[in-house]
Amino acid sequence: METKTFVVNLRPIDPEKLEIIKVSGTEETFKFNLLLEAVPDSVWQDFFYDELRKNPMPLDSESILQA
Repeated sequence: METKTFVVNLRPIDPEKLEIIKVSGTEETFKFNLLLEAVPDSVWQDFFYDELRKNPMPLDSESILQA
């Protein structure tokens, strides 16, 4: 089975609008959203979620991972 991959770039970041939020209950953990210009393929998504499960990040009330 042949797998096709394609490049998905980050959208340009406006530093004036970038919201960085400290994760409550942590000393040095912050969260922020980086927007992609397209939805990554399923291979990349599987890899990303596998890595996230291996190294979970502390989250506060809302999830940073939105599909």
